[in-house]
Amino acid sequence: MRGRWIVLAVLAAAGCDDSIYIEVRSADPTVESVELFVGADQCTFNDDSPCDGLQPPDFGFHYPGEIYFHDPQDFRAPLVAKVDSGGSAWFQFAASAATVRIIAVGRAGDSIRQAAAMEPINLVSGPLHVRTDLAPIDALGSSAPDRTGFLLWSTAAGQTCVAAENTNDTRVGRGAALFVVPDGDADCDDVPTLVECDPFGYLVELGGVDRDNPTCVQHFPIDADKNVVACELGGAACSDLAPGVTVCGPTDICVPDSTCVTCQAFFPDCIAEGFDGSSTRITCTIEVTRASAADPYAACDFGTGRIAEFHDDGAFGRNATGTPRIARLDALANGFQDTIAIDTGNNNFLQLTPINFVPKSKFDLKLEGTVDPIRLGGVEALNNLVMEFMLEGTSKTPPQDVLLPLSLKFEDTACGVKSTCTITAAAADTVLNCLKPP
Repeated sequence: MRGRWIVLAVLAAAGCDDSIYIEVRSADPTVESVELFVGADQCTFNDDSPCDGLQPPDFGFHYPGEIYFHDPQDFRAPLVAKVDSGGSAWFQFAASAATVRIIAVGRAGDSIRQAAAMEPINLVSGPLHVRTDLAPIDALGSSAPDRTGFLLWSTAAGQTCVAAENTNDTRVGRGAALFVVPDGDADCDDVPTLVECDPFGYLVELGGVDRDNPTCVQHFPIDADKNVVACELGGAACSDLAPGVTVCGPTDICVPDSTCVTCQAFFPDCIAEGFDGSSTRITCTIEVTRASAADPYAACDFGTGRIAEFHDDGAFGRNATGTPRIARLDALANGFQDTIAIDTGNNNFLQLTPINFVPKSKFDLKLEGTVDPIRLGGVEALNNLVMEFMLEGTSKTPPQDVLLPLSLKFEDTACGVKSTCTITAAAADTVLNCLKPP
């Protein structure tokens, strides 16, 4: 069983003073020395709640755990001690008001072989003897039994960040990890705290952005391996790779490539113009009828209500998480709505409401109201609309929204065919990568 630690009264061999002794034991005969990384000050937020994780190198997320800052000043002995013939390395504390968290590391020369994340130790008074056993190391996040998930990385200036986690803990990956890090550069990335995107994220490439206020549009990788790209709305973000510089960051809102083309030089109306010029869109052909030549048209009722069916889910490679919503291109600032009314001409209005939603992006478009006759006879479709699909995440991609222009065409075939909606797509449009992610 790894990670075992015991608190005993001080042994006679350790003397009869008020010191606190830490004994670190290794069953690996190749381990020659033990180094301790000691944290005395727990990291907390302004509301005194504990900091809850850190993003190490090559992690795309904050790994849950407790964070403590280095504080070796209470030691009477070096932070590194040789392993004696009995397999133990000894360290000595002076009594103090501190409660410390310690990561012990067993080395064979320059190679780290074993480690242990110790439970909190109260140094208020001695005599005290604390004993812990090292265990073989594994990758941080490993659930292999009887090991220590471990990671160590350093700054160019020589400061060190260490993470350790008992793999037998049932909370592996959910808060069991212990980070012991330097105060002032908790992620050990050499970026000054005042200009860091995230003080707990190692070289964060792009910080968070305001999804409701896009200020740029460009192609971003959408998969964990960064091999697949899509055009996305973006917003002002920071980057640890360019400290102090504002860059374009992704919002996880995918749009057609035409939007990236139109918004190369960003201006407030370029997003709407980009949608308007897209050949990738949802096209609804709505069959209409009227009682007389003097009347406006209304959508045909085929026995299930006045609807247009969108059952073309072949374009989707993952489920939607909710019923699609609609916005007007000339009023994007008002956001997406569950139902929206459009002017079809001469004070005729058609209300559109997606209903009968099925997660694989099937739905019906309920059509209430009237259509002016000027909309028939080969005139241009109504194009001032955009539809939002909210798609679930996959093992390789985050949850994403996909925005597609919505066009309405009206036909009078005496209700001979059903009203339908379908996706028409440019073959190479990267927005399709979001619909069918890797």
